[in-house]
Amino acid sequence: MPAVLIMGLFVFAFHWVAAHWIQAPDGGLYNVGDFIAHPGAPWLTLSLLGIAMFGGIFVVPLYAFLTTTVKKSEAARTVAANNIINSGAMVIGSLIAMSLTLLKVGTADQLLLAAAMCSVSAYLAWRLHRAVEDHNDGVLAAEGLPPTV
Repeated sequence: MPAVLIMGLFVFAFHWVAAHWIQAPDGGLYNVGDFIAHPGAPWLTLSLLGIAMFGGIFVVPLYAFLTTTVKKSEAARTVAANNIINSGAMVIGSLIAMSLTLLKVGTADQLLLAAAMCSVSAYLAWRLHRAVEDHNDGVLAAEGLPPTV
């Protein structure tokens, strides 16, 4: 759970870098050399690296958790169901981003919403973990076994 919160901090850092980014002359694009020489490039790179690293640290154990808390015969269905839920969430997220853009909310400011959603993800992951623990404790108690540590 802390990984997603740390990822949120890196998303916030990415927001800060994007909000203070110096645009290329005439609204054009930077070439590779000019991008590397840009004073914000190291901070942009570090923030994206942090998002990728801590996003992976959050997602990989989540998939392991999803597949180890169900019967082996249901693991593939569980991952498939999670993928369907994720794709639905991406569609909803893109619709929210389009709506915010229509309301003239800038891309950099929309990153703040993404950072805030990291706390929601952490909360939902914690709730899921607690629900499985409570279920397992109930099963163990019914069998007369002590709860796991």
